[in-house]
Amino acid sequence: MVATGAPGTEAASLQIEMLGGFRVQVGARWIEPDQWRLRKAAALVKLLALEPGGRLQRDQLGELLWPRHRPEAAGNNLRYALHVARRLLGPSQLSRERDSLVLAPGGLTTDVGAFEAAAAAARRSRDPAEYRRALDLYRGDLLPENPYEDWAASRREQLRALHLDLLAELAEQHEARGESELAIDTLERLIAAEPVREEAHRRLMRLHAAAGRRERALEQYRRLSEALRSEQDAEPDTTSASLYLDIVERPPLAARSTISHPPRQHGAEDPEMPPGNNLPGALTSFVGREREIGDLVALLREAGGPRLVTLTGTGGSGKTRLALEVLARVVDCYPDGMWLAELAGLAEVSLVPQSVASAVCALEAPRRPPVEVLVERLARRRALLLLDNCEHLAPACAELADTLLRRCLRLRIVATSRQALGIAGEALWPVPPLSLPPTSPAASTRPNGGMPNDPSSLLRYDAVRLFVERARLSRPGFTLTTANASAVVEICRRVDALPLAIELATARLRVLSPTQILARLDDRFQLLTGGGSTTVPRHQTLRGVVDWSYGLLTPPERTLFDRLSIFAGGFTLQAVEQVCREPSEPSLKPPDVLDILDGLVEKSLVLVEERRAEARYRLLETLREYAKERLEQSPHATAVRRRHAEYFIALAVRAEPELSGPGQVSWLDRLDDEHDNLRATLGWCLDHEPAAGLRLGHSLWQFWDRRGYFGEGRAWIERLLPRAPAATPERARALYVAGNLAVRQGERAAARQLYEECLALAGDVGERWYTARALESLGWMAHDGGDDQAARALLARSRALFDEIGDPLAKSFSLAQQARLATIDRDYARARVLFEEALTLVRQLGDIREIAAMLCALANVLRIVGEYLPAAALLEEALTLYREIGDRFGA
Repeated sequence: MVATGAPGTEAASLQIEMLGGFRVQVGARWIEPDQWRLRKAAALVKLLALEPGGRLQRDQLGELLWPRHRPEAAGNNLRYALHVARRLLGPSQLSRERDSLVLAPGGLTTDVGAFEAAAAAARRSRDPAEYRRALDLYRGDLLPENPYEDWAASRREQLRALHLDLLAELAEQHEARGESELAIDTLERLIAAEPVREEAHRRLMRLHAAAGRRERALEQYRRLSEALRSEQDAEPDTTSASLYLDIVERPPLAARSTISHPPRQHGAEDPEMPPGNNLPGALTSFVGREREIGDLVALLREAGGPRLVTLTGTGGSGKTRLALEVLARVVDCYPDGMWLAELAGLAEVSLVPQSVASAVCALEAPRRPPVEVLVERLARRRALLLLDNCEHLAPACAELADTLLRRCLRLRIVATSRQALGIAGEALWPVPPLSLPPTSPAASTRPNGGMPNDPSSLLRYDAVRLFVERARLSRPGFTLTTANASAVVEICRRVDALPLAIELATARLRVLSPTQILARLDDRFQLLTGGGSTTVPRHQTLRGVVDWSYGLLTPPERTLFDRLSIFAGGFTLQAVEQVCREPSEPSLKPPDVLDILDGLVEKSLVLVEERRAEARYRLLETLREYAKERLEQSPHATAVRRRHAEYFIALAVRAEPELSGPGQVSWLDRLDDEHDNLRATLGWCLDHEPAAGLRLGHSLWQFWDRRGYFGEGRAWIERLLPRAPAATPERARALYVAGNLAVRQGERAAARQLYEECLALAGDVGERWYTARALESLGWMAHDGGDDQAARALLARSRALFDEIGDPLAKSFSLAQQARLATIDRDYARARVLFEEALTLVRQLGDIREIAAMLCALANVLRIVGEYLPAAALLEEALTLYREIGDRFGA
């Protein structure tokens, strides 16, 4: 996010981060990578930042950035790149001196320089704490997102080698001090970063053997062998092999562990799936909490530390932001994955395991509940899971966490919640308010109540620093002065130094001074507490801040803010215009909604982000709860809920035909974005219009199927069916959908019953397509059950209906049926011709899922007749297509 105002008006300081990614801070303003309008302008800044003194000759820069251009062309390009860079950084940050370009002399800091300086300090002191401090500064490889910048390759390797050497040296320090478990933990981090580092594997083998863990020592040798064969096509050297034989010949010092893991189920997980990390990037800088971060980082790095850490605190205390900042600093400790499961938008307790499974990319498996699939996914992984916003689902989150921790022995969980989960082994970590300047009774006679008002000393306190940094986003150039310091500190104090409350307060700086904000805050708190002098509970204090902010809104802003609470998990402008409008209120007509919404964004009550080239909005969960209470008191609440349901039903209906066409990827992504809203709509339909819910479920069928929500989709349909018993086309379609999802889950008996009910109803209501599909499904079930005669009779009836319908998709299904029967009859030449004809039809339709399925079917025929290379090529194409639409089951 970039503050408004002219570039170069900030303090003359330039901070450049290049480890793990690239971004630049000028004064208090961050310039993110996607804002660089010319890639070479960014490369120019990176090159200068990596040079001692930030200086390079112009001809050197031209040769490095445009190595295949003539000197005059390179010079022209350099001048344009310089022009773009100076506009973004400000003229004072990038200057020309004779034949050289120079970056901000005296005001330049880089994370590369800080890392190298910390590494040098660690090696001088030989203090493990200094080593850990240096390692925490290494956020990742130098400029990993820019492999095309060849000039960075050698420097990248140099810094990576330094990081690995520091890990090796830290392990030596721990080992020398007798801290064997810390040494093991450090060596594991080293091997995760460089799996073929043979000496590290040997040291781990010795440490495990010395501790009596003979099996783990031998397993370490097997890990080394696999890594060397995979990456270098080599075997362990003679030293490692001799150590292995020595350990094999030793008598075991302890009984082997009796812990067993569940057997791997076919289809439950892709064993080749790489480690994951879905942690979001921060939109604003993280301020303060150095002590909390340091303690939590140490806790999560500690080999024998608690496996469940719950960050507790009131809404708005910064639990989620603190957790994400800490996790970003320990990502190297969890080589098998680190995942965030956001639960704030989830209302159904039963969906907690499904939601978490989706977050960690655990694919549903036949006849296995999501919890079992999660265990299968995580059982052997050294991974970390963040369960965010658990308070409204606490019992379900506690049950899931307890199960996972008992059965996934290398897993750690961090949870954020307003209350403890309450399971064995849980370490509670109350998130305190941000630090404030102390008050002294002895100094209370001072005009400011005993508070020091020297701006430079006040900025040492996190609450004040957060206020100033966020203030500069609302009012560029804002500074803490002796004139406003007293008011700023008192504002922070009166809102209990809660980050959300401070951010809400700074949003008002567009129109009010700190002194005016303090005066309004005083009045509002007095109203909230009824004039009492007792301590205000933290939740009420936050409510007071929101009450105050709400009181500053215009009537149309208040109305819109209340109605935005109807959305779960975010919303688009189009959705707001349709759902929150009110025909009887001229101020909420669609043309005006954008301006009102913009006002709420400016006041920090609504967050906005760009997703898939479209702005998307959301309320912080605390604010959503507040607005929801207001909406419930409104006479328009019922109408707003109905419009919300109607809008998302219409969206799903519009998406339905697109999910089998060339635009299906973008529509699947859009439905994923709206998943929480669609769930809320299904819940509303259950209570109010179950027939509409069946229509919605049918429209979402392909989304549930392609994105792996088999159990969830089927559960919604089966809850709706008893409430909409009328013989309608919608019921027939829903029965077929439930049957298909049951097949995906491996519940074939349940699927047969659903298909038979669909078949009986579809004929009565004139649904030829679903009659044909039900006949086809029952036919293949009969075949799988060994009743070939019944199977062929059912399939013949199905084909006749497909031929009657006659559209390209129906024809492709008919051809595919005949091809599969030809394969069963071993008439492979005919099967190949029929599958190729069906593939041509679905390619013309552009249905990616059907194309991939047909490619697999044709590849199977080619494999049977021994044409392995063409079969492999078809499967490669199918795999690419399945991945394109996010179909993990197909992949």
